[in-house]
Amino acid sequence: MTADRPPPLYLGLDSYLHLGQLSYLEVGDRVQAQTAAQPGGQDTIVHTRILLHQFGPGIVTSMRMRQALGSPWQLAADNRTVTFTPAVLGQSSGLFPYSLALNASQSQGSSIVNTPVPFRHAVELHASARNANFDGIYTKLPFGFLLPADSALSAANPAIAKAAAVLGAAGTDIAPPNLPSQSGTTSLGPSGSATTLATITGSDQIRSLSITVPLSEAVQLGNSTLQIFWDGQTTPAVSAPLKFLAGDGAGIYEPAGRQLVQGLLAGITSDGQNMSFNLYYPMPFASSARIAIVASDSSALLGSVGWSVAYQPFTPPADWWGNFRANYTSIPSPPPGQDMTFLDYSGSGKLVGTVVNFGAIGTVLQGGPQIFIDDSKTPQIPYTGSEEWGLGGNWFNNGTQDSLPLGGLPSSTNNPPGTDVEGAALYRFLIADAIAFNSHLTVDWEHGGVDQTTGPYSAAMMWYGTPRQTAVQTDNVSVGSRASSTAHHYDSPGPALFKLTAAYEYQPHLPLITRVLAANLRLVRRWPAGGCLRRRQVRGYLVRPGSLERNRLRRARALLARRGLPASGRAHRGQEIGDHHDPAFRLRVVLDRLQLQDVQLCHLTACKGPVVSLLARHGRVLPFRYRDRGDQLLISAKPHQVVLVPGRAFFGINKNVCVGRSTATARSLAAWPLGQLTVRLTRTLDYCGPHDPGHLVDVSPFEKTLRAVLAH
Repeated sequence: MTADRPPPLYLGLDSYLHLGQLSYLEVGDRVQAQTAAQPGGQDTIVHTRILLHQFGPGIVTSMRMRQALGSPWQLAADNRTVTFTPAVLGQSSGLFPYSLALNASQSQGSSIVNTPVPFRHAVELHASARNANFDGIYTKLPFGFLLPADSALSAANPAIAKAAAVLGAAGTDIAPPNLPSQSGTTSLGPSGSATTLATITGSDQIRSLSITVPLSEAVQLGNSTLQIFWDGQTTPAVSAPLKFLAGDGAGIYEPAGRQLVQGLLAGITSDGQNMSFNLYYPMPFASSARIAIVASDSSALLGSVGWSVAYQPFTPPADWWGNFRANYTSIPSPPPGQDMTFLDYSGSGKLVGTVVNFGAIGTVLQGGPQIFIDDSKTPQIPYTGSEEWGLGGNWFNNGTQDSLPLGGLPSSTNNPPGTDVEGAALYRFLIADAIAFNSHLTVDWEHGGVDQTTGPYSAAMMWYGTPRQTAVQTDNVSVGSRASSTAHHYDSPGPALFKLTAAYEYQPHLPLITRVLAANLRLVRRWPAGGCLRRRQVRGYLVRPGSLERNRLRRARALLARRGLPASGRAHRGQEIGDHHDPAFRLRVVLDRLQLQDVQLCHLTACKGPVVSLLARHGRVLPFRYRDRGDQLLISAKPHQVVLVPGRAFFGINKNVCVGRSTATARSLAAWPLGQLTVRLTRTLDYCGPHDPGHLVDVSPFEKTLRAVLAH
């Protein structure tokens, strides 16, 4: 990042309450998934009742169970335990309200919990019976990260009702009211020609784009290609059939009793005479946006195409956000034994939408997405099957059509006689569970459980992206490597080293991977957090997954004592060591004692002082202006590298009181590069506008003593 500070993270419930910031890049968190399904999408029962187990801090953003299999379920997050059944999901209120949760009748086959579940130490989901059909998505956060203030796992949390209300507006225009807008009516040109609908100049963000034609011409318009060009570029960042972008990749018709697509981020609606294709993805741009439609053979010379676009000023730093992007991929004959690739993008950003035409209801649905983040060898996001990804299950209850705020099967081969039929397609929108990436994103898709089906596929992927890489990997520890142990200053006295060879699933074209693992070690490790290095003294004992029972902890402590290592301290904390991208290599390390040894404070690009943000209630960033030089109280030295032992640093901030009217109050402070640590202020600070002397905040560099900070 080249801006003064990374963008704020709107996670969990906050993501629904800040849809206008959906384009913000995420720095410091990682998205992963855990599935209990066997390869091939089978439902064979596995020998466990633990569906999900992860160490914190983090937020679980999606959990999907098959119907009532394994119910009642018990969810434990830190000291909070909730037992629930399908009957409590998708009700009008409570901890799991509609549409943050869905029961099997609402989702057509699955019990789904999308109410974000924050956890500081650990989270675990237990089934009352063995259950192999589970998928969960979660976000892992840097050690010490302060969870959002309004993320409590409680039915009394007002943010849950607010987020449910946001989702309840799906199918309507969710753009803020009274925005600047443009509208008009046009005719399309010959097949293959582009007709410009609108050109917008300025630093703005599109919040609503609607294109309307008479109902009799909806099929032709839906198969036309929508293109959007950002900031004078000659290559469109968005280029896909309009119907795919609006959530329907199959036939277009007017269903009885519902709109065709009633999604939150996009939809297709009809009033009986006209049909509208509506996009509500926030789409920011720095200087200009040009929106055009490329006519297909069937839509050539189509007349009476109405359009409207609403937009709002958008002024965050350019490095905080990515442009909205969308592609389209058609695969007439999938390669036998190999996944299809729908997206291969280099840069950073987040995946927010998928629309996939899979042909027809059947065994083809046993193949699902396999999503690879930042060049991982195995998918961080594997899923049981395609219908589960589309927030359904059981083949969408054998093809029952439905449209939900975040997913569904809006159109299929069972469309009414005489209407448009073009295969079957699902959609999934991602908000709290948006899949962030730092350098590379690959979205592969299985065609059938073992890539055996031969029918055609087509798909559109929607994401925010920038070709910039927002963070650079600065270090890597190879457990069991002598060279790595020397370079990173750790020793492994008598470790039990062993090799493990494996490959993800069993696809013949994937090479086997061999890694060396250690049974126990004493480690001094650099921990990347918030884009910087933090070196911590870690004393622990590597154990097999699931072996965190008290008796093994006692044995671990006894081993530490025999080796003369401290075995005191508070309750253990768990972290993963090794290649955490690869499920075959996941081992747990029980950290009996975690002690800061020294800190090297560096910015991503150069050694600098602290990067500070003052926050209002609920973590909202207040746009103060910050200056890294001294004033009448603070040291005026230039920022410099500070290496500290045993790990204490000081810095100071100073601001004038507001001369004019105060419009907000700063209650906490976030500082980088300390892993985005946030502390509550002992006294609040008033916020005032940019022309007030109280708008400026001076920030000192890091110093070893408080006296040095105040040595003006």
